[in-house]
Amino acid sequence: MEDLTEFDVVLDGVGKAFDGHRVVDRVSLSVRRGEFFSLLGPSGCGKSTLLRIVCGFDEPTEGRVLLAGSDVAGVPAHRRDVNLVFQNYALFPHLSVADNVAFGLRMQGVAGDEIERRVRAALEMVRLGAYGGRAPASLSGGEQQRVAIARALVTRPRVVMLDEPLGALDLKLRRGMQEELKRLQRESGLTFVYVTHDQEEALSMSDRIAVMSKGRLEQVGAPREIYERPATRFAAEFIGTANLFDGTAEGASVRTDDGLSLAIADPRSGRVTVVVRPEKLRLGAGKNAVDATVSEVLYAGATSTVILHRDGRKLVYVGAPDGLKSGDKASVGWDPADAAVVA
Repeated sequence: MEDLTEFDVVLDGVGKAFDGHRVVDRVSLSVRRGEFFSLLGPSGCGKSTLLRIVCGFDEPTEGRVLLAGSDVAGVPAHRRDVNLVFQNYALFPHLSVADNVAFGLRMQGVAGDEIERRVRAALEMVRLGAYGGRAPASLSGGEQQRVAIARALVTRPRVVMLDEPLGALDLKLRRGMQEELKRLQRESGLTFVYVTHDQEEALSMSDRIAVMSKGRLEQVGAPREIYERPATRFAAEFIGTANLFDGTAEGASVRTDDGLSLAIADPRSGRVTVVVRPEKLRLGAGKNAVDATVSEVLYAGATSTVILHRDGRKLVYVGAPDGLKSGDKASVGWDPADAAVVA
């Protein structure tokens, strides 16, 4: 039997229903100690409900939640070794930055000199060492979020849960905070469980990702695995951009619904979808070749995105456009090993 003590969070067949409507459907997954683990999926897929169940704000309808190997059924939220970072920061406006960070330590009865030392260290970690005396309202959105993160880290919980923590920030600030969060997780050595609907965010920050849809797990794996080898059509479509070819497989060949014959590296039988990422396509090359017409060329510096159409099918190619322009005829192809096949 697997040693569950090496995992900080284990969900064993966890389900949750509200008024007879199942929002989480028998989810089982394990989060390793010191891991940056993301729950990724569209709004309403159940990821925030799972987070609330782990924190103890909701009880599961079925299944078990284990923290550090111990079943926490019936254990109230304040007694679980878990801290939560919200999207809206949830800082106390009448307290200084330092007092906000110190709040949890005071609730734990930590001695005053130890509180001062740990608050100072936490603020230094989030690069706000000189901000302890300021009011939260005087800070920018990104600075307030750093204070919320320092407050979550200062009590040294086993697990830090983050519920869409960067959703209220603008794009540039959000990207900067992504780097900061990954640095903080690495330096603290704590386990982070991160909830997001942003695919790029999850891919760039996570050690592993759980992709969710309609309350169910679609796939769990490392970012590269999920992007390059999606397990389901939903995972292929939701993570990044994909060229999808539906058809019927017979051995190492797929006859698509629009009449193409495609070679695949993994022999199959029955209905399948061939998934090809835009950067895997090559102009005028590859064993699988598709003739199409260029609709748009979207310049993006070193590479461009080329949108092509063939008999109503849209294809997306990312690479050097080689002088292509709207209306040009072009052939794009790929090697069978560069495509994923999902049933």
